[in-house]
Amino acid sequence: MKEEAVSKGENVAETDMGDQISEQQILIQSIYEALVPKLVSEDITLFKSLLHDFFPDVEYQPKRMDNLREAIGKVCDQLMLSYGGNKEERGQLCD
Repeated sequence: MKEEAVSKGENVAETDMGDQISEQQILIQSIYEALVPKLVSEDITLFKSLLHDFFPDVEYQPKRMDNLREAIGKVCDQLMLSYGGNKEERGQLCD
């Protein structure tokens, strides 16, 4: 990959940084989703601040779980259970 980047005239350091950012994004997402459910609300703000200090150029992007929510809805329908179909009806922990 480096040879291709150099042959195109790209700066190799910039190419490497692009790869690191996607890895950092995955790392931020993993850390956030593993730890935030365990924190109390006062600590979440501090946690976000710490993540921003360590990874200033990376924003947390939550996963879209539309397929999972759709599957849960189908199972609830089959078992005749009620569930929140939109964001206002879902609980805080669902997001």
